Amino acid sequence: MKRKSDELFILKTYTTKSEEETIKLGIEIGKRCRGGEIIALIGDLGAGKTNFVKGIGKGLGIERLITSPTFVICQTYTSGRLILYHFDLYRLSDFSELEDMGWYDFINSGGVTIIEWADKIEEYIVSENLLWVNIKIIAENIREFVFSSEDEKMSYLFN
Repeated sequence: MKRKSDELFILKTYTTKSEEETIKLGIEIGKRCRGGEIIALIGDLGAGKTNFVKGIGKGLGIERLITSPTFVICQTYTSGRLILYHFDLYRLSDFSELEDMGWYDFINSGGVTIIEWADKIEEYIVSENLLWVNIKIIAENIREFVFSSEDEKMSYLFN
């Protein structure tokens, strides 16, 4: 199933003005995660994807430093109230690499799965608990976050 942006509901738009605000936004969303969420991030290099993930991790109660798993594709964090699977697909050359790692086991595990560069595999991300996050660089420290989903079900992450 191919994701089509014109079929998505925009649930919320936020603007952050610093790395700290980006992390705080992630913390608030992480606190509201229930398990089973797939958070698909899209944004250019330097847009703040990893800082946002750091915040979600803190919101889940993960104390370990969260870093971008660029060279290992996936980093797993188990010390929070939910398991966090953090994927960075920047260097992914083919979806079969993810299949070999057990992709479907990760996304169906009941943990929180966050995917940086999710647009590289959008046709393989199918879930009723899918939240798309488009991060745009507005200025040096200013970012716009547009949160969208196929329906309004994921709006609990913002209430």
